[in-house]
Amino acid sequence: MIVLTSRPKRVRQRDLAAALQDYGRAVIVGDKNTFGKGTVQTILPIGRFTSLLGSRSDDDGELKLTIQKFYRVAGGSTQLHGVASDIVLPTLTDLPRVR
Repeated sequence: MIVLTSRPKRVRQRDLAAALQDYGRAVIVGDKNTFGKGTVQTILPIGRFTSLLGSRSDDDGELKLTIQKFYRVAGGSTQLHGVASDIVLPTLTDLPRVR
């Protein structure tokens, strides 16, 4: 199986490509690697906690909290490097900028 990837790949497609690559079921073709986030965040309204101090407002803001980290089947993480392609195809983002 051949899986085409690009740097701005969605999370589920990147995770599927990583699993197929780890199991030796697919050849990954595309950019040098995908963008690697590898984490899950949740949004917590700060007003939920400031109510304990006596004031609650919807304008208090929000807190983005990391609650999970994804690991590949082989044990590594996609957080820093994403999924590396087995066959790299040149893209417009690889070309140097001409002024």
